[in-house]
Amino acid sequence: MATHDRLEFWRDVVCRTYVSVSCSAVKRDPDASVSVHAFGTGQLIDICSSAMTYARTADNIRQSPSDDLQLCLIRSGSVAIAHDGRKAALGPGNIGLYDAARPFLLNFGEPYQSLIL
Repeated sequence: MATHDRLEFWRDVVCRTYVSVSCSAVKRDPDASVSVHAFGTGQLIDICSSAMTYARTADNIRQSPSDDLQLCLIRSGSVAIAHDGRKAALGPGNIGLYDAARPFLLNFGEPYQSLIL
């Protein structure tokens, strides 16, 4: 895939896999992979990516509503989460919970690997 198309392609993958968000990458040609596995009534998602920021805005929520809760286990790297007026910094072994019905910001400032339920 051409370098200039990778970020938009990755955004489409993330939106189809999780919920509608905007994405920005530290580098123009993000390196990322995702695998999705059935897990009861939900899904378990294994994601690995270069540094990335995901924002779920009020516009995203209006255009693509979701009441999904997402539980995120950081396997490597770190993430700063801003959600509902609260902030948290998570590293390997930490778990975060966020609600897709409310705006959030996930800032992975370095390459990361996580599991999302």
